[in-house]
Amino acid sequence: MNEKWLNKVSGKPTDIIIPLVMTVICTCLTVLMHGFIIFLIFTIGMALLSLYSIYYVMFVKLLIGQNSFCHCKSPWNKTEYRYIDISEAWESNGKSINGINVCYFNYRTPEGNVNRFRFLPYQYDEIAFLLEKINGNDYFDNEDNSDE
Repeated sequence: MNEKWLNKVSGKPTDIIIPLVMTVICTCLTVLMHGFIIFLIFTIGMALLSLYSIYYVMFVKLLIGQNSFCHCKSPWNKTEYRYIDISEAWESNGKSINGINVCYFNYRTPEGNVNRFRFLPYQYDEIAFLLEKINGNDYFDNEDNSDE
C-alpha cells in the first residue's frame, strides 16, 4: 500500500454521535434506577452498538487509488486489488433489516469470490470512479435506462 490514495469511502465520524448519546442516557437511567435490570440491558446494548459504530468508522473503508484499490475490513484484514485483476464490478441496492435502502459496491476477486462494500448515497461519486476504473468508461453507457 505504497500508493497515495485518491479517494476514501468510509463511515463518517458523526455516525458515532447518536449511539454515544443513547449510551450516556441509558447509563444515567441505570444509575438513577439503582441498576434496574431492563435499563442495565439497554445500557449494555447501547455500549455494544457504540463500540461497533466506532470500529466501523475507524477501520472499515475502501481506499481508491490510480491503479488499485484497497478493501479494509479490519486493521488486520486489508486486501489490495489491482483494477486489471478484478473480473467484474457492479453496484446494487437492497433493503436493510429495518427497511432502509442500502447501496452496495460489489466486485469479483481473482479467486472468484464476490465481496461487497456498503456505501452511502453521498459517496456515489467515488464508487462511480471506481466502477469506471474497473469496467472501463463504457460501464454507465451500457446500463439499462428504463426511465426514458
